[in-house]
Amino acid sequence: MSSSPANGWRPGDLEAIRIALGINATRPAVEAINQAMLRLKQGYADAIPTAQALLDQIGVLDAQLLQLSPADHQSWSEQQRKGPLPGSSAAAGVAPASQVDVVHYATELLQVEERLVSSRPLSAAEALQRQRLNLSNQLLLILPALQSWSSQGQSALPPFTAALLRG
Repeated sequence: MSSSPANGWRPGDLEAIRIALGINATRPAVEAINQAMLRLKQGYADAIPTAQALLDQIGVLDAQLLQLSPADHQSWSEQQRKGPLPGSSAAAGVAPASQVDVVHYATELLQVEERLVSSRPLSAAEALQRQRLNLSNQLLLILPALQSWSSQGQSALPPFTAALLRG
């Protein structure tokens, strides 16, 4: 019984899945992708067009990410200032007149270092990467067997926190 082209995988879908999920190009990984694709085709072929649409959207986002300039990747700015404490005699440029003033003057020479980091709204790259991660996670819902192979799915998962039982 042959499946219709509408419910079958395209020739480039295996590589698209590998790239979309950040899976290494090793023989066991490619075999795992092949098995997951086969299981989906045998078990729920109606989900294949949805997976293909997600792959197409991820491909478009990847193309957009490649076209971004370095300025599009920045979402924060940083300013630093180092100098004497504001309001101190060192800031005013007054030299000490006596030995007692030297001790007072020396304590006012303490340097202050200020660092102002301000954030802007998401950069274009961050926005596209978030969309891509969301699409990759949706693809992992359709192909859950690839969860352990995916480098992107692992970053989105909470750490393992179950208690271990010894017996």
